[in-house]
Amino acid sequence: MTALGLMVSEAQSTAAFAWWTLAGPALALVFAVISLNLVGDGLRDSLDPTRRSV
Repeated sequence: MTALGLMVSEAQSTAAFAWWTLAGPALALVFAVISLNLVGDGLRDSLDPTRRSV
């Protein structure tokens, strides 16, 4: 994840004329964060004993 952040940071200076250098790493970072959030929600739903229905 740190490498993606560094790639986004370095691509900011060229984003005006080469937007694709920023779009690729930024989209990968967005998808990684969303997928980790969904995995966390799934784990919470399956392992939380207070939310289980009898």
